[in-house]
Amino acid sequence: MRGLNRSFKRLFNFTTNRRGDKRLREEIESHIAAQTEENIRAGMGPEEARRHARLKFGAIETVREDYHAEEGLPLFEGLLLDIRYALRVLWKSPAFSLLAIMTIALGVGANTSIFTAVNGVLLKSFSFPEANRLVVVNCVSKSQSDLWVSYPDYLDWRAAQRVFVDLGARFPAGGIIIGVGEPQRVFGRYVTASFFSTLGIQPQIGGFFSEDEDKVGAPRVMVISDSLWRRVFNADPAVIGRAINYNGASWTVVGVLPVNFDFYGRSNENNDLFLPMIGSFGKEHFLYDRGNHPCQVIARLRPGVSEHQAAVEMNTIAARLTAQYPVSNTGVTVDVHSLLRDFVGEESKALLVTSAGAILHKRLLLRRAVRYLFHSWLPDCHF
Repeated sequence: MRGLNRSFKRLFNFTTNRRGDKRLREEIESHIAAQTEENIRAGMGPEEARRHARLKFGAIETVREDYHAEEGLPLFEGLLLDIRYALRVLWKSPAFSLLAIMTIALGVGANTSIFTAVNGVLLKSFSFPEANRLVVVNCVSKSQSDLWVSYPDYLDWRAAQRVFVDLGARFPAGGIIIGVGEPQRVFGRYVTASFFSTLGIQPQIGGFFSEDEDKVGAPRVMVISDSLWRRVFNADPAVIGRAINYNGASWTVVGVLPVNFDFYGRSNENNDLFLPMIGSFGKEHFLYDRGNHPCQVIARLRPGVSEHQAAVEMNTIAARLTAQYPVSNTGVTVDVHSLLRDFVGEESKALLVTSAGAILHKRLLLRRAVRYLFHSWLPDCHF
């Protein structure tokens, strides 16, 4: 209760500018007078007695400042005084003031724009759950540099690895849909059934195809994007179970991707439809050639596993595959890096350098503006 009363008293003194200065001066003079009388009784002359009394009491201004600090809100009082003084100085030099304010505004605006770009590209590129744990797993060859992955290697990796929650593979698809108004050219991906669960997404309506539907001879099914669903099918929920003629064959729609599905941060371009990778082809397809590398492999790291730890295990598996398949796998190692790095590549360095440059430039602008504004009334300050 005492603390609350003290707070109200401080606030009251701050708002009314009442500090009891008269009472403080009277108390100080009373104390000095009493000490002076005591010094006179000790044999000192009047002037010497008062001088010693003041010396013993200490610096009066310091006492007054301490008293004011205890009775008011010195931080806010000092801030108000600085603002008033700054406004007076600004008013005396309107041209410099306008130039400095515009300089600060331009610096802040430029840096805000750069940060917005960095935030959108580097920090919020993906809408997947725990996107920071998503990585790309590539083959690396001394003769051909970075490669994608052969489907047989992908199967062996998935069976042997222990560092990922799961892995999914994909490669490009494209063709023509007919029988739904005008023929539509569409693009998408052939993907494994584990692709969607690896990303951690759920369908908007319907479902995703299962492992049993991603096999040779399984019924032809597809998942379509929200964009295609709205553009071609007018967002009709009855599209689930509907047969669509794609590239001259009948495919059944089993699901629609969520609205915010935005792989690699690029609208819905090349994401119109997703087809089972194996269910779309026979065993004679080039996918089964270990020497071909058509698949991009996405994986989700297990909690607590780093990219480096995953790379170590995957290269151990790669060494075993080299021993088993020397013709196709000799000289092939594995690289594991974040999905974000795979998306932005060298652009991330450019954006970070640009952002750092904008920050430094803004700091220089601010320093110059502060010099212009305050040099006349703070000549001893260095910025």
